[in-house]
Formats: sequence, structure tokens, C-alpha cells
Amino acid sequence: MSSETSQLLSELEDKLTNLKQDLSSLSADQQYEMLASRAVHVIQPELLRKRLRKAKEDKKPLLIKYGIDPTGKDLHLGHIVPIIVARRLLQMGHKIALVFGDFTAFIGDPTGRVDTRPILSPEQIEENVSEYRSQVGKFIDLSKVEIVFNSTFYQKMSIRDLMSIYRANRLSPLLQREDFRNRMEGLTIAEALYPTLMAIDSLFMKPHIELGGNDQFLNFEITVEVMKSQGLPPECAITTELLLGTSGDGTKMSKSRGNFISLRDTANDTFGKVMSIPDSLLEHYFTLLTDITNEDWSALSHRMSQTTLNPMEVKKLLARILVTLLYSREEAYEAQKHFEKVFSSRQLPEEIPSLEVEKPSSTQPWVELLVAIQLVKSKREARELITNGALRLLNQTGEWEQITNIEANLPETDPFTIKLGKRKFASVRILPNR
Repeated sequence: MSSETSQLLSELEDKLTNLKQDLSSLSADQQYEMLASRAVHVIQPELLRKRLRKAKEDKKPLLIKYGIDPTGKDLHLGHIVPIIVARRLLQMGHKIALVFGDFTAFIGDPTGRVDTRPILSPEQIEENVSEYRSQVGKFIDLSKVEIVFNSTFYQKMSIRDLMSIYRANRLSPLLQREDFRNRMEGLTIAEALYPTLMAIDSLFMKPHIELGGNDQFLNFEITVEVMKSQGLPPECAITTELLLGTSGDGTKMSKSRGNFISLRDTANDTFGKVMSIPDSLLEHYFTLLTDITNEDWSALSHRMSQTTLNPMEVKKLLARILVTLLYSREEAYEAQKHFEKVFSSRQLPEEIPSLEVEKPSSTQPWVELLVAIQLVKSKREARELITNGALRLLNQTGEWEQITNIEANLPETDPFTIKLGKRKFASVRILPNR
């Protein structure tokens, strides 16, 4: 790699890990172009231009709404894409309101679902909100963001208020949704009402702009119609592209598909998962997850096409940026060293957890072992991973031997080292029978 290319990577790393850019000097039209260039849809684009211009003239910020239901403990990188747009709007001088759907979490957004979400307790929701705040705060300064809980809106409403909203809006837009039609028999009334509950948030908040992934497009259109029906200025909306999963098969990042990078992953796991994405997704990830400019990406892309820059180095840059934002720059470089040692050099990591367990008594000792040392959460997961070839044993010749038979005996060497998947290692000692 030339010194010029090395300097470009270093400058980009500094620039893309700096979340304190000042975009307040941009004109209204420049703000619009920046927002639209990274959007899939802008609902009511001319109105958005008009509002940006008026905000600039009056020196009065717009109110931006981004809502998220705390239905689990961890977010993945796909959830952060609209947050990055919110961060740019904050840097432009606008006001951001982060709405935690502590009420709507009882229902759960049915968009794209093939089943009904489980009901959460108030304690679970409160715990999830705490986790979400910690994770989101790594990508946007929450001290400058208004935190809103949508349960406060519904406490102010009566059944009569709700009925007046429902009477003014048609059911047909909901019935046109493919995800609803595909599971009409199991669809609950609560799920069918979810888009209007989103709209009620906006009736109270009166945002100028709402942000969300492109899977929220129909929900946003319903919100616009509800606001109009109540005599309010309708919000504009910006939808972002859905981040594709790490597998490279074209499906969106999703916990249910297992192709996600959790914001609660360790620095090493985050780095390793980023390195696992195919080269074809590099532009997609840089564009959605960082503030890289088109010019800077073109500079990287040109060097890769001219073979003066290995895509592996660009992927390492992306991994370092994300780990730095989630943890620290020091941990990012430590994670890179770990990756290069374990995966590039195919050596063992410096620190492998040493575990002691009693000898499994079942006819499926490997299944019982993986559960006992907590490399998996269930016996079912263990069986699937073993039969799919994810378990390997370091044999006496220093080679990784694949274990695919769940009934195979455990090795007699004590201790023995195993690897599950690409990133999980353990040194296991079987305790003698009591």
C-alpha cells in the first residue's frame, strides 16, 4: 500500500469517527440534498424543502421524530441507520425527539411479521428502554436529544378521543398491506391498529419530519392522512434503506435470520462479523453506517478497482470505525490484532476461556457439553450447529478436526480445545466422576 493510500485511510478513520461535525452553515437546499441523497423515499418533498427554507429564514429549528419500540434488549446495526440521519439533522441545528414506544411495545410493530409478538411486562419494557438508551447513545449525543415516552400521550386520551380519530380514517390502506393480507387469520385487532397508534404520537408531538426505515413507508403515509383528518399540518417523512445482513444473500439484517451485528456484541465479535461481509456490501455499509461523502467513497472505490488498495484493508477500516464508535479506538486496534491472529494467521487467540465441567451423562455428550459451557443457549441450537459442521476439535497434530456426530465420544485428552463457528473458543477439562 502506498503512503498516499495509507494517509487516505488514516484521514478517513479520523473523519468518520468524529461525531461532532457542524453542519449548521449548510443552506436549506444543501440540507435537503444531503438528506435526500441517502433516502429511499421523501414523503412530501416540496413541503420538506419549504420547511427547511423557512427554518433557515426564521432561525427556528424543525422538530424531528424518530420512534422505536423497546421489544428486546439489543439493537443491531440496521436500527442505527435512521439514527445517523437524525444525527445529521441535529448537526444542522434541528431538534431531535427520540420516542420510546413503551406503550406500543405491548403490541409490537407488526410490519413484516409472520406471527404475533409475545406480550412484554412493564418491567421488561423498562429494562429494554435502559439498554436501548445506552446503545443509541453511542451514535448520537443524547444530552442534546429530547427523550419521549409515548405512554404519556395515551394517558391523556379517552375512548371517545380514539373513536373520533378512527371514524375519520379509512380501513382500506391497512387491508392493502401485504404483510397483513398474508396473515389475516392470525392478525389481532391490536396489530391492525398499530399504524394509527404511531399517528397518535405525531398528533401530540406535531413533528415537522419523521424518520424510519423504508419498511415504515406505509405507516408514515397513514400518519400523514391521520394528521390531515385532524386538521393538523401533516408531517414530512424520510425513509432510509434497510441494512442488508452479513450473509450477503440480499436479505435485510435481522435477529431472526441470524445475519446481524448486535450493538451488544464484544469488540472482537463486532470486528470479526464486519470482516465476514462480502466485498460487494462495502459501499452499502459505508453509505448507511458512516458519514462518508460520495467523493471519499469514490477515492476508495477507484483505488480498489485499480488494485492499489485491497478490499480487505477497506473492510478493516469499516470494522475499526464501528468498533471505535461502540467502544474505543484502542479496543478497535486490539480487535484488529485479535482478528489478524485468529482468522488471518489461523492461530489460537492469546486468551481462551478455560472451563471445567462434569462428564456428560447423556448419549449426546457434545450437545450436553456445549450447553454446560454456555457456548449455546439450548440443546436444539447445539444439535443444529454440530450437524451443520460448526464444531471443531484441536487434535494432537495441531489440526482442527470437524465434529458432526452428536453421539461421538469426547476426547480423552485433558484439557482439550474446541472451536464453535468462527469466533468461539474454549479449553475444556472434564472433572472426574464424584
